[in-house]
Amino acid sequence: MKILILEDRSPAYKNIKSYMESLNFEPKIFRKTSQLLEEINKGTFNENSYDYYILDLSCPIGKMEEDYAEKTKDGLLTGWIILIYYILKKDLHALDKCIIFSDYKKDLNSYIDNAPHEEKILYNKINKNAFINKVDGYMKIKKFFINENKYKEDTS
Repeated sequence: MKILILEDRSPAYKNIKSYMESLNFEPKIFRKTSQLLEEINKGTFNENSYDYYILDLSCPIGKMEEDYAEKTKDGLLTGWIILIYYILKKDLHALDKCIIFSDYKKDLNSYIDNAPHEEKILYNKINKNAFINKVDGYMKIKKFFINENKYKEDTS
């Protein structure tokens, strides 16, 4: 399973990459928003490019369009803005395939309370189990994949 991961912090991206590889997944890490936006804007990026997206909410903004950059709240919600304004345009199933792996869900909730109606609808379409706090660790991600029947543990 191919997994796109947006994570800017060095220890975290190394750990999540090796953890995903230990589950026999194929992770592709994007440490910079600008790198991810280049990937998304390639003519080849579509709903079949990745099976899942694991997005950190808080990342530097990078080369994002100004209107969207303002919505990130100085980078605090970058992962959310990339999901709904960039990835979702190329992959209509992205909301079903995303995991928000972040310590900033409260900030996202505050933003959603005052967000445009369209964003509230998109937020409500995301599987609530897909919001995983980083302090809960990578095992929560594995549990998510098990619960979604996307991963089976080897019991032999």
